[in-house]
Amino acid sequence: MLGGSRDEFMQVLYQEEGVQGILHYQPTFHFTGLRQMGYDPDQCPRASEFFYKRELNLPMHPRLTEQNIHDTIEGIKNAAAKVRKRHSKA
Repeated sequence: MLGGSRDEFMQVLYQEEGVQGILHYQPTFHFTGLRQMGYDPDQCPRASEFFYKRELNLPMHPRLTEQNIHDTIEGIKNAAAKVRKRHSKA
């Protein structure tokens, strides 16, 4: 566990380590059209809490070089350590 939120981790990862993660797969029942059809955006609170509020996507495409992959891995390690350290002081 990091001790911090996904959003805090993503911010440190990008701003301090130069690795841009993105939020990508939103639950379909959060989409406006489905909400307008009566779907409750909070219908799966455990799934939303466990998956959606904790996940992020990392850079992944066929043109990544070995150096890009290495830099991403190191950035993730560094960002995780920074977030843990910030929350261990609190």
